[in-house]
Amino acid sequence: MSQLLAHPSFIILVVLLVITALGFTLAPLILGDPQHRSLRRRRRALDALRDELEPGDYGRRVAKLEQQLDAGRQGPPLPRGLVGLLLVAVPLLALFLYTEVGTPEGLRKAGGVDAEMREALGDLADRVNTDPLDLESWTQIGVIWKSMRQFGVAEAAFRRVLFHDPANATAIVELAETLLFSSAQPHLPTEARQLLDGLLQREPDHPKALWLSGFNAMQLGNTAVAIDYWTRLEELLPEGSVRDQVRNQLRQARSMPMDEVHGGLLTGAASGRESSAAEDALDDGTVPAPVAGSAQPRPRTASNLAPPPEPGGAVAGESLVTVEVAIAVAPELAERLSGQETVFVFARAVNGPPAPLAVKRFSVRELPTQVVLSEADAMAAGLTLAAFPQVRIVARISRSGGVIAAPGDLEGGTEALDPRAVDQVSVMIDQVIGDAD
Repeated sequence: MSQLLAHPSFIILVVLLVITALGFTLAPLILGDPQHRSLRRRRRALDALRDELEPGDYGRRVAKLEQQLDAGRQGPPLPRGLVGLLLVAVPLLALFLYTEVGTPEGLRKAGGVDAEMREALGDLADRVNTDPLDLESWTQIGVIWKSMRQFGVAEAAFRRVLFHDPANATAIVELAETLLFSSAQPHLPTEARQLLDGLLQREPDHPKALWLSGFNAMQLGNTAVAIDYWTRLEELLPEGSVRDQVRNQLRQARSMPMDEVHGGLLTGAASGRESSAAEDALDDGTVPAPVAGSAQPRPRTASNLAPPPEPGGAVAGESLVTVEVAIAVAPELAERLSGQETVFVFARAVNGPPAPLAVKRFSVRELPTQVVLSEADAMAAGLTLAAFPQVRIVARISRSGGVIAAPGDLEGGTEALDPRAVDQVSVMIDQVIGDAD
């Protein structure tokens, strides 16, 4: 920006554009209303024909024009100094808008993550319009809408996936969580519980299904069931912030005086059934009565009924999982680039949802370069580098600027890696998407 401002030709261009803008802005104020100007021209033409008109006819025409001119003058006069104010305000406003929004950096600042998500949604919409059975794109649409708290649209996307693929594990857990968020209840709705129960029968070790089921059991007062779910989840997870978070939830659950607080409600819970008594108590805003002499349970308030954070975020005080990525493009492909393309670098779970776990975007003119992907670059809550043991890092050069791969785009990626165990990776962009060779 500073280099542009120092260039004489740029300054001259800016001055000319500002003068043009001032001309459009001030001309109506200085010259007056167009209809008023037209009446004045007619009066001058009438004066030129005075000697050719009868005196009475001339007088009637003049009186009529004067009446119309007087009617046009009845509006409030322009405030004094308005023209001077605009002479100063318009250039300053133009400079401000250019510096804040007119540059690529300003556009990114103005749009932020929400703008990137909406751009991604536009690309995904084009993709499913072309192929309505592209279930991966429908799933990504649902995940993005859910992260933007548009739960009705997200639910519709996940249901579409399940209509064509009823056993799709990602769509099942995402729909269950969406139903929880949209219900405004402290526990999973019936349909969400049934979805998770069915999934865990087929895939007993599905991490997110175990997490949500444990959370639901905890909310219903079935602490033993919650501990069972979360213990199974802890055993599946590698060391890292996610496992630490699950351990923290387990410590809190184990510290609760279960038998005393729930007064025999664990009978159904121990067999894996949720307690209808506890569920009824939650529905009417009360808690089960404690056994005589037992500790009084903690009141169920909005603060302690809120869903715990989903595994995926860093524990307070712990450093974020980060991976430094060195990106370059193969020389034979670099010749095909115009310099206007956009580069996306993202991490995606090997066995997990299709939505990216971390994303960075920059101009192809910056290649070769290095970027750092971290949990802070996640596009959706809970989908972070720390949440999955195996990811792939991909770099893609998009000719259209869209986030969805298209024929002719250039791409390169790594093999599966553990983001906790790898600090640096290199990605060579050496493939053409859609190239038959």
